[in-house]
Amino acid sequence: MKADPRLENRVGVFRVFTTCSDRATWTQSVGAHQETQTFDTTTASGRYPVNFVDPFGGATLIVNGQYRTDTYDFINGHGWVTVVNDDGSSVTRGNYPGGVQSFDNIVHPNPSGSFSFDISQSQADAVINVYNRDHYNFFTDNCVDRVEDALKAAGIDHPSFNLLGVSEPNNLVNWLKELKMKKDQELCP
Repeated sequence: MKADPRLENRVGVFRVFTTCSDRATWTQSVGAHQETQTFDTTTASGRYPVNFVDPFGGATLIVNGQYRTDTYDFINGHGWVTVVNDDGSSVTRGNYPGGVQSFDNIVHPNPSGSFSFDISQSQADAVINVYNRDHYNFFTDNCVDRVEDALKAAGIDHPSFNLLGVSEPNNLVNWLKELKMKKDQELCP
């Protein structure tokens, strides 16, 4: 990793996580001297990255979606979030006709699309608060509408997933896959 010339006389630590190698890399530079270290995040998390606790602090929002055409229990598709708090604890929430549930990662162990966002703990708290209202309406407050509310609470720009008046899981999944592809292209040229 080459040092940024604008930072040559500054002391700093910069971190990057690459999906190419599942490794976090941080660079510490003091003046012209630079040292780069890496560690395998899946090893630090028991080879299960969902359990990964960011050693640099901060929370993570993992947005997940299931295609309507996949053959899981929910033929209509689904959207849900997992919040990993800065202390490493995690909360999973999805909105259902029976109310907000927390079993999505069990029911959907391999989502059609998933993307992680680094957020602050206050943003994580705001996302969890979005799921504190126990209401469901197919047209105005379905599972994907709730994901959109969570993204808004975290301050994350996103397109509308609405199709003919109803938020559509496939639009959510396509956006998540597009984000992952862009990130992979940036990190793995």
